[in-house]
Amino acid sequence: MKIKIKETTMVGKNRSQRITVDELKQIVIDQEETVWSVEQMAQMLGISAQAVRKRILRGLMPAHKNGRLWYILKSEYISRLRSK
Repeated sequence: MKIKIKETTMVGKNRSQRITVDELKQIVIDQEETVWSVEQMAQMLGISAQAVRKRILRGLMPAHKNGRLWYILKSEYISRLRSK
């Protein structure tokens, strides 16, 4: 997970790094996020891992790719289900 830190410039002082309260709350939420692998999602849905990958590639299931591995965030998956 990458954390964005805003740099602010102050006259006569060195640059300081500050994050807002909202950004801090989002960091805490992101650290508590449930992450599922393709295999875990397939097992929960009762389908094959290949079927999950096809749904991801077709854009039917929100997922992220890290190297060769796909992973699904629980919050994104649930929000996608609610929007339909």
